[in-house]
Amino acid sequence: MAAKLAEPTGMQTSKHYLTPMDLIFQHLETKDHPMTCTSIWTFKDDLDDTLVAQEFVNLAEQHPKFRQIIKPLGNFKMPEWVDYEDFKMDDHLHFITLTDGTKEDVAAIGAQRFVSLDVAKPLWRAYVIHGLKGNGSALVVQAHHSLSDGIGFLYCTLSLTSARDIKYSHKKAAVATERKPLTLARGLELLHMFLLQLALILFNLTKLFFWELNQLVQAHIVLRKSLRVNPEKDSFSKAMSWSEPVDLEDVKYLRKHYSCTVNDILTTILTLAIRNYLAEHGLLNDKTFRFLIPISVRKIGDLSLSNRVGGSSLFTPVESSDPAKLLKSIQFNMYCAKNSIEPSATCNVLSNFAYLPSSWYMPICRWYANQYTGVFTNIPGPQQSLKFAGSEIDDYVVYPPQTGPGGLGMGVISYNNKVVISIITDETERTAGLAKGIAHQFKVEFDRILSDCQNVRKEEQIHPLHG
Repeated sequence: MAAKLAEPTGMQTSKHYLTPMDLIFQHLETKDHPMTCTSIWTFKDDLDDTLVAQEFVNLAEQHPKFRQIIKPLGNFKMPEWVDYEDFKMDDHLHFITLTDGTKEDVAAIGAQRFVSLDVAKPLWRAYVIHGLKGNGSALVVQAHHSLSDGIGFLYCTLSLTSARDIKYSHKKAAVATERKPLTLARGLELLHMFLLQLALILFNLTKLFFWELNQLVQAHIVLRKSLRVNPEKDSFSKAMSWSEPVDLEDVKYLRKHYSCTVNDILTTILTLAIRNYLAEHGLLNDKTFRFLIPISVRKIGDLSLSNRVGGSSLFTPVESSDPAKLLKSIQFNMYCAKNSIEPSATCNVLSNFAYLPSSWYMPICRWYANQYTGVFTNIPGPQQSLKFAGSEIDDYVVYPPQTGPGGLGMGVISYNNKVVISIITDETERTAGLAKGIAHQFKVEFDRILSDCQNVRKEEQIHPLHG
């Protein structure tokens, strides 16, 4: 590698202020629980350091936030993104060499370096890891949540890869429709359809109204008991892990079998994995898990590096380990969450709070955040193999920041027709191996449910039902 890394040019940019949600994520930061998003890529061959460095130079040139710092402007004003005049790529891009390293070693490096970023410098860093078994390598990228939400980070990092050469078309083919003449019978038919649609809308609005009321009640009575950590008294360390990949076609098979969404089935299996692992190790103290589900409030086509995200609470009963019963609950709640005002309402409320001094509202926000079992984000990644710096990406893993002490930061991403879940958490002496255990349990639960569904299908083919 060259002794000195190349630096980006064209440093002058126009004034750009943080959005209120950017500032919220900055205020949520604590010493023990940084608001840092992490992405890990693994490769079967060795990365070229010079090519890697050039890709990050390009990143800093294309996305100014990667060479800017946050300049506070006082209370009741949004801080400003300003160019960092002493920007050096050496401060952000680091190189590590292992001997016969494994994916567990890569995850450990990510966890060990999961500490607060220096606010006096641009809020990101990356680690190129050489020396994995079979001449493999890895890349760990950490960036503060104040730069962007998950969708913005995904499309930003994809600009480093061969995905930038892929052309996407959003045009839809025009469909010719024949207008029927308006007769009395046709008019009555249209009126009937309108009344049915109106009744359905009113029914769904009523259902959502009572669901929202139930959400408000549960937000104050469902308080987390499992995996509690007191940063002032307990000794703990960060741990990261990710699961063995599952085939996206198998996920779609389960989706079809249960007549649900991909997100529903993955959330169900991950919830079962957490529930069964905690129960097996005597750590399950809750009857209901409470997950924070980030939901985008972006306009269609908005892929900018920014925070345009709200959230919804997912309450999942875990007294039973019956997958069908759990899926039914998750399916209903996910449907309501995506169609409710909760995501946009949380985004708007927090955005208004951001103009106030953080000491006025942050204690309340942290109390609510600490009641979550964890945050669960699902990002649809590219379904074709990608290259970075000339090397093919093998594993693609993402980690959201934790909600608070003891909370689980869980990411799901689909890439190259594979699905992987990732876990970051705080591990105490009592919960040692938690992240790795849940990641392993996810694959166990997935294989078990897939096998059960396939057996049911075989039985139906052997003994078809006759009406």
